[in-house]
Amino acid sequence: MKGLINWVWILAGILAGLLLLVFFFQHLYLTSKSMQTKKSLEEFENLAEKLNNFCLKITGSEELLKFGVSEETVAIYAANSKYEKYEELELENFVKESRESEGKFLCLKLRDRKLNCKELNCKVSMPFLGYLSEKFSLSSLINKLMGRTSFTTFNLILKKEVDKIKIEKR
Repeated sequence: MKGLINWVWILAGILAGLLLLVFFFQHLYLTSKSMQTKKSLEEFENLAEKLNNFCLKITGSEELLKFGVSEETVAIYAANSKYEKYEELELENFVKESRESEGKFLCLKLRDRKLNCKELNCKVSMPFLGYLSEKFSLSSLINKLMGRTSFTTFNLILKKEVDKIKIEKR
């Protein structure tokens, strides 16, 4: 009987250890996700500010800009209204196709979050930008569990035209 009780305690200890391990990795994953969301919002704010400053430049001006998005970013695009919404799957397709968008609002759609749009000082024409998810692999799962973030960097060329800013991927 005493041997059975020892085995029960050993099993309970193993289960408690596994439970703590799961909670630890879940906390690490959620912290990583929140940091990615914060980084995406900062990049979006910086891009909107740079575009507003670029609106003041003379026609013909050009500038190279590095811009990054995390895997929490579905898409960043220009719109005519802050109410111009798309489904996440539709946005992912627009990003894959590098479809053009145009408008006076810069919009950011994060995964499972509401749309965030900023009004710009001038019209912008740009491709849909976003994080294209990589195929599932054990290494990508381990990176997520360890809190390592995936980030895509774009090299953008800003060109000031008479009535708008044209953004091209390089």
